[in-house]
Amino acid sequence: MLETLASASRNHGWRVAGRAETPYVGGPPPTVFPIYTSSVAALLDVGGLEAADRFANVELVETNDQRVYFDRREIEGFYWVSPLQAYLELASGGKREQEIAATLRAAILRGM
Repeated sequence: MLETLASASRNHGWRVAGRAETPYVGGPPPTVFPIYTSSVAALLDVGGLEAADRFANVELVETNDQRVYFDRREIEGFYWVSPLQAYLELASGGKREQEIAATLRAAILRGM
């Protein structure tokens, strides 16, 4: 699904970036996977995703804020927010997110 979304975004000119620490420090993916996009409607039209009120495992966040897409990384066919963006978002989260942020911070300082 992630490769399909990334491919569609390249072909249609809209942006997409996943927000997770997984590609940078490993570990299990988040329970609810946040994806930033410049067009939620376009993302839903691609297929593989459908709107749901219950038991969602993907959160779509529509934004044109350039900071989200700045220095995004393509890893295994999908775009991810930059390690710094992931760190900043995790550092402002709860206790578990802050622990992951500390691990990511160390990786960033080591040069990934």
